[in-house]
Amino acid sequence: MSDSGTPGWLKGLIIVFAIASAATFGLYLYRHSEDAALLEQYRLLKKDRDELRVYAPRLEAMIAPLDQQLVTRRTKIASVAELESQTMQDVSRLVGESAVHTQAITKAMQDEAKKYKQVSEDAKNRRLELKQEEDRALGITILDQSQFSYLNDKR
Repeated sequence: MSDSGTPGWLKGLIIVFAIASAATFGLYLYRHSEDAALLEQYRLLKKDRDELRVYAPRLEAMIAPLDQQLVTRRTKIASVAELESQTMQDVSRLVGESAVHTQAITKAMQDEAKKYKQVSEDAKNRRLELKQEEDRALGITILDQSQFSYLNDKR
């Protein structure tokens, strides 16, 4: 036994009861705060619901025009998609035609280059022939003049 004359089991029992009452009070406060929070949330949700009920008729009236706009947009999207596919086909066709035309132009340029080379060679050959003819003609002229002067000298 202790000095105060209170038995130990009684002190222990008082401590257990004190701890149990403190835990019970804590749990009561926790549950009360949860209930208060839920009640406040319930009131806020009711207030929001009442405010939103004001907008509901206006929003329901907007459904039909917005549906019409959606239909219009969907048809525009479909037409744009169709135009895009048509444009892609046109681009593919033009690229193919461009490749054909590029090959034709390349062939024509090569043919023109060959023709120019041939004409240049022919011109060179003709100049050479012309020079030879001029030299021959000059030789004949000189020969004729020398014969003419020879004949004149004999007279």
